[in-house]
Amino acid sequence: MLCSLTPALYTDWVKIAGAALAFGIGIYQYLRAQKWKRREFLASQIKDFESDRKVQAALTMLDWSGRRIAFFPETAAAPVVIPVNDLLLCSSLVPHTKVEGYWTHEALIRDCFDRLFDGLVRFSNFVEAGLISVNELHPYLRYWMRSLSGTIRDYHGPEFYTLLHHYIIFYDFKEAKHLIEDFGYKIQPLQADVDAAIATVKQNRPSMPDRGEADR
Repeated sequence: MLCSLTPALYTDWVKIAGAALAFGIGIYQYLRAQKWKRREFLASQIKDFESDRKVQAALTMLDWSGRRIAFFPETAAAPVVIPVNDLLLCSSLVPHTKVEGYWTHEALIRDCFDRLFDGLVRFSNFVEAGLISVNELHPYLRYWMRSLSGTIRDYHGPEFYTLLHHYIIFYDFKEAKHLIEDFGYKIQPLQADVDAAIATVKQNRPSMPDRGEADR
């Protein structure tokens, strides 16, 4: 038996369909606005990260070898320009428990890598909180994650990456480690490699004219 729609029933169905359409449009607009807000938030965080002078110096050191780097200590009126090579980088990354202190140049380098890893910790916390995703970070950090992993070895020797990875673990930048691993790279140096790298650095530690205070 076929039933026909009465005018009143037809009107009810139109109302229901209109309400469903309005609800769907509202959800779409909400999700679009949320997506835009996420992009704005991420863009602002990346801008802050990339504009930090210490982060810039750390990324330059990561990406180059044998280059003069400008450092901007808070107590100095002018930037300090230092020729940075692998020997100095490795010397700077040796744990404080293995040396009596750090030369001023080493302390400046350590400050920069600390700032870099603090930034990665912040991004990792944002991911954990659901504010951004690892996939959203890929366009901005993919190259640097690969560089930190040691996959690109055009600019530094294996000792540098061994000490860099040990530095991340030793000083408990665990969220930075997790973020690098979320990009598909492993950060777990062998203890034998760490010991060998530290021994080599201590034998060849560069001499510098200005003795700095212990950094840690």
